[in-house]
Amino acid sequence: MTALAAADPATLAANTGKKHDGVVTGSLGLIYTVDDSLELYANIGQGFHSNDARGVISRLDPVSGESIDAADPLVKTLGSEIGARLFLTERLNASLVLWQIDIDSELLFVGDAGNTEDTGVGSERHGLELTGYYQIGNSWSVDLEYAYANSRFETPIDGFDDIPGALEHVVSGGIGFQRGDGFHGYLRLRHFGDYKLDGGVDAEGSTLLNARLGYAFNDRLSITVDALNMLDSTDRDIQYFYESQLRGEAAPVEDRHFHVFEPRAIRAYLAYTF
Repeated sequence: MTALAAADPATLAANTGKKHDGVVTGSLGLIYTVDDSLELYANIGQGFHSNDARGVISRLDPVSGESIDAADPLVKTLGSEIGARLFLTERLNASLVLWQIDIDSELLFVGDAGNTEDTGVGSERHGLELTGYYQIGNSWSVDLEYAYANSRFETPIDGFDDIPGALEHVVSGGIGFQRGDGFHGYLRLRHFGDYKLDGGVDAEGSTLLNARLGYAFNDRLSITVDALNMLDSTDRDIQYFYESQLRGEAAPVEDRHFHVFEPRAIRAYLAYTF
């Protein structure tokens, strides 16, 4: 993969130019079928993420004018996982996977600027994912999914090694139906547990419930109705912690900044396939 970064000469001539970079990645996967009910697998692979082009070619801080280190255009990652798929019955199957990923330099969101920045510090993540699916009769099905992740900086930033915004516990599940007469629908719940923000500040978790009901008149015409945020929850959809200054405030203040869920909404869709 090759990256090209460029910027217009808007403010400082030192912060303009071009830079090229490239990376070669590889991956390997193995699958072993023990019997009809159990399958084991393992994967390892390299990857990358690209940094903001402005940080790649910048040499001077646009505010202070001080010299700064340019970010790498492409940052390497290495991930691996081992897992098992279980087909317990014709109606019940489950999977379990243990995973890890190392990133050479972590990206963080800068709320006041509305962009991301390269921390220059590597990170390590590891966790597990557990899923289960059960078919009830010919029409109904239920599923449950759980994910856990432990995310840490290799070197603490400002005394904290928690990666801001990295979720630790995620649970989702639902029940759905698909009938032969054209009716289909589901009820689905998603929960995010508490997680860390900048400076070790805690962010509150959130729970969201959605539903869908649809009917296919034939192979071409169908109608769908979605009920979003059925419980009209005011949980926080996204949260950050950073300095900001409102009109009338004498100095910037560190505080949580958040957006709550959109209020309960009903949406209908009519689809026709030509």
